[in-house]
Amino acid sequence: MNERRASLDLLVGLDIGSGFIKLLKVDFNKNHYRVENGGIVTLPAGAIIKEELKDVSAVSEALNKVFKNAGVKTKNVALAIPRSSAIIKTIMVDSRLNSADIESRAWVEANHHFPDLIGDIYLDFDIVGPNAEDPSQLDLLLVACRKDQVKPYLDVLQDNGLTVKVIDVNCYALERSLSFLLKKLPSLKTVALLNLDFSISSLIVSHEEQMIYAHDHSYEGFNFATQIETYLSDKKDKKGRLTVSLSDTAYSDILKAGMSAHLRHSMHFFYSSRPHIVIEKLFLSGDCASIPYLHAFIQKETGIETVVTDPLADLSIAPEADEEAIKKHSSTLMLSLGLALNNRINLLPWREQARKVKQKNFFIGLIASIGITLFIIFLFHLYYDDVLAYQDKRNDFLQSRIAQKQLEINALRLKKVEQDAIQEKLQFLIGLRNKSYRAVRLLNEILKTVPNAITLSKLTREDRTITIEGKAQSELAITAFMKSVSQSSIFNLPVLTGINSGANAAEISGSQRYFQLKVEQKI
Repeated sequence: MNERRASLDLLVGLDIGSGFIKLLKVDFNKNHYRVENGGIVTLPAGAIIKEELKDVSAVSEALNKVFKNAGVKTKNVALAIPRSSAIIKTIMVDSRLNSADIESRAWVEANHHFPDLIGDIYLDFDIVGPNAEDPSQLDLLLVACRKDQVKPYLDVLQDNGLTVKVIDVNCYALERSLSFLLKKLPSLKTVALLNLDFSISSLIVSHEEQMIYAHDHSYEGFNFATQIETYLSDKKDKKGRLTVSLSDTAYSDILKAGMSAHLRHSMHFFYSSRPHIVIEKLFLSGDCASIPYLHAFIQKETGIETVVTDPLADLSIAPEADEEAIKKHSSTLMLSLGLALNNRINLLPWREQARKVKQKNFFIGLIASIGITLFIIFLFHLYYDDVLAYQDKRNDFLQSRIAQKQLEINALRLKKVEQDAIQEKLQFLIGLRNKSYRAVRLLNEILKTVPNAITLSKLTREDRTITIEGKAQSELAITAFMKSVSQSSIFNLPVLTGINSGANAAEISGSQRYFQLKVEQKI
């Protein structure tokens, strides 16, 4: 839903024209539309002349009557001003601007284009989309109107207990209604809507689902309709059916006198601005749309297929609404329908009001936050006072216990010193024992490994290296000795460092050999 409508309940689309006051209330949910209420009441002649209220009491009476007859309880309404009363400009803005910057830019442009009116206008804007020539820019639609043009309407509605929530422009409201008709005709590329009311004629043209043209002309629709009604008053048969047709010369002359010049003028304005656009179909709506054979006359004059609109054809109607009356006046409710739907433009200062509400809520929230913060600080102050007092007591207790424990620690340190001294003496004694034990084990292990054919003569030790010297009856005995040593659990592999070395051959009898080997002790 549009932002400007997001916070509102359903609005009553209120069309206050020079001849009638029409209203429509539409409920819409997930693309399903239903007419909740609708009504139309005739205004006395001269009550509104050229959009100016002349008889406020008559308008007030008609307002009360139409709301009462339609059974509408909703007090929020949407109005429209004529396209001719609006100031519309399209400007370009940087697409990187945020919504606040875009709004500021809109007011700057408004001040530039109509500086003398800036304090006397209502202004709204709508982002159309990326600019066709420069995608980095956005096309921004500016719409403004003079406050004094709508103030009489706002006053009379307020006096009757109604609240105006939206002021739209009639061309945008009619465009929304036209979109309903185009849903059933997707093949049409360019269509037009001619809305003929009693005092104003509005022509809008939609090309590829985008409104490309909108223009209002003053129109003597009331006189035209009165003349038609007078002529047809005695042209009915016994069953009340009309006995005239478009071939009736007198009737055709009346239609021609009331419409031909106006049609030429309206179409000339459009085709002079869009010479290459061809209107494929024209829809007729408004107070004069129900004039018999008017649509056929327009089709004949313009050469464009023309039909009377029925914008409510695809809308369901609530049981409590007057379905017969609503359908009878369906073609006159185009503007009311568009106003009852989402609005593209709202000339009331809703942005400023929303900003004030946000500011108010912000300050309320800020004050509440400050109050809550101060209260929490006060509670924390009380709490921490109690915590500090309790902690002081705990600290005193801990200090006394720490002093006591410190004395115990000092006593333990003295005992530790004594224990270390005893431990050092004990380790010294154990070391002596282990050395003597290893020496005994070393000798025992050597004795186990010495074969009978070997006689040891010398045994020396340097660190973990043991040098063994001796005599062997044969080299085979030496080999057996080395093998026995290598199988020992406390020796690594032995290395033979000499044989017959360090002795004279004369000293060696028979096959005896003098040998020397070295071996590493494992443990």
